[in-house]
Amino acid sequence: MDTSLEKRVGKNSLAIYVGRLANLGINLVAFVFLANYLGESLYGRLSFVLTYVGFFDIVVNAGCNQILVRELARAELRRERVLGTGLWLRAASLGVGVVACWVGIVALGYPKEVVYLVLIVSLNLLLSSRIASARSFFEAVFQAELRMMFPMALVLLDNLVFLILVLWGSRRGAGIVEIAFFYTLSNLGGFLLLAWRFFRDNPISWHFDRELARSLLVQSVPVMLYLCFSNLNTRLDVLLVSLLRGDAEVGLYTSATRLVLPLTLLSTPITMSLYPIYSRAYRSDPQLFADVLSTGLKLLALLGLALACGFFFNGEWVYRLLYRPEYAPAARAFSLIMAALALMFVTFYMVEILIGTNRQHLATIVMMIVLISNVALNLVLVRRFGFAGAAYARLATALLSSSVLTYLVQRHTRGHLLRDWPRVAAVVVIAWGVSIAVRPMSPPLQWPILGASIAASVVLTGYFRPWERALLLRFIGKSR
Repeated sequence: MDTSLEKRVGKNSLAIYVGRLANLGINLVAFVFLANYLGESLYGRLSFVLTYVGFFDIVVNAGCNQILVRELARAELRRERVLGTGLWLRAASLGVGVVACWVGIVALGYPKEVVYLVLIVSLNLLLSSRIASARSFFEAVFQAELRMMFPMALVLLDNLVFLILVLWGSRRGAGIVEIAFFYTLSNLGGFLLLAWRFFRDNPISWHFDRELARSLLVQSVPVMLYLCFSNLNTRLDVLLVSLLRGDAEVGLYTSATRLVLPLTLLSTPITMSLYPIYSRAYRSDPQLFADVLSTGLKLLALLGLALACGFFFNGEWVYRLLYRPEYAPAARAFSLIMAALALMFVTFYMVEILIGTNRQHLATIVMMIVLISNVALNLVLVRRFGFAGAAYARLATALLSSSVLTYLVQRHTRGHLLRDWPRVAAVVVIAWGVSIAVRPMSPPLQWPILGASIAASVVLTGYFRPWERALLLRFIGKSR
């Protein structure tokens, strides 16, 4: 890998990580505050609305984001043609997505207040940095060029504005409608700045290229179907808990998911930085392709393992620290979803590999099977165990999807992906063993011991090969 590419990967990864961590912290404060401020029922209603609107980012994205990044990274087509035609397609998909969102909530027969909330929040399908909105089209250029610092700074701005508005509004007795308005308004400034930068820096051909559009759509359909199944898998539990158990249980359940699911974004700096590299190397440099896949998986496994082991046994402690006592029943759901986190990291990475190597149809088929399983599990478990059943279903489907996708990628890459699996397995066993051993201690005492144990096991097992260690050190050095 050449020096300039190493430098860009290092800086890009650092920018995304710093941005993600800062945004996670701000969002944690904002949504924990809202949960305690609104109470279970109103917080559950707000969470349902955000989840419902977020589902329609499938239609807005239409599977084009990953295809666009891939084509821009390969640079085989004229850039201005790709961007111009892509903008026309995104405008059309945005219109369809917004209308479908409005029609759907009316057809479901929800109360007028919920309909009004959806109308307000649906503007995020254009503005938001939190979902795959129309705004994500502008970000795709920065991702393909490995320079995500500016978009990440704008996401940070969005979240800071939201937190400030929430704190200000709570002092004035703001209700749920005002909170929804704050959520939408907070994204406006970042959207306008990103759009201005995009049009300033990129020449656009406004001619609609039908042949190119047809090609992009044909490639995007499997990705869109995958995203549809994936989003249903991610959001189905909240929708079913809302329909079967009511707003209060949605509030309890989403108090857990709002803590855990944003952590999945911690995997995106790795996947976003590596995606353009292995998309190019797949055809031009088989050795680099194999090396990047293996190293990326080991990094994600290590990150997910540290988070899962650190919090699985500490759900009650987390809830005592963050929430009012009435949220305590959700601590078990938090632990179960946290256990699924590392599996989610693996799932997302495997899907990105399949898309980057033109095998998106495999991801679509797998997620369709997982969705069918998820629906069946949730219908049975939510009816019987309430929101806790949704947490068990999430863990089971995460295990199913990560296992099947890893098997497919392993076959597709001729065994390169899991060539170091004994080392990974050894670190996993050691980490969980230490986590169980230190369970009686308080979490602030557990975490340093667990962290030191994982670090020692990485060194002793030779988790990273010498060339991987050298490469990671160079990336870190180049990011400064």
